[in-house]
Amino acid sequence: MPTAPITHYPHVPLYGLDRMRELEELIDRNIAVDMLVYRPDEIDERVKLGDPFLKTILREGRVING
Repeated sequence: MPTAPITHYPHVPLYGLDRMRELEELIDRNIAVDMLVYRPDEIDERVKLGDPFLKTILREGRVING
């Protein structure tokens, strides 16, 4: 996945906490979840840095549609 500059994601809040708050308003849920919200360029950067948490998510994670 190519890295894109932040300017290519003007609709995405800059800070993760703001992103999570925005999702809280959009998603109606009745279970506890931890939401991690990254732009594609942030994922690329974390993987390049060797982030074991994100590497595990990308390797073993599941998409759950409610």
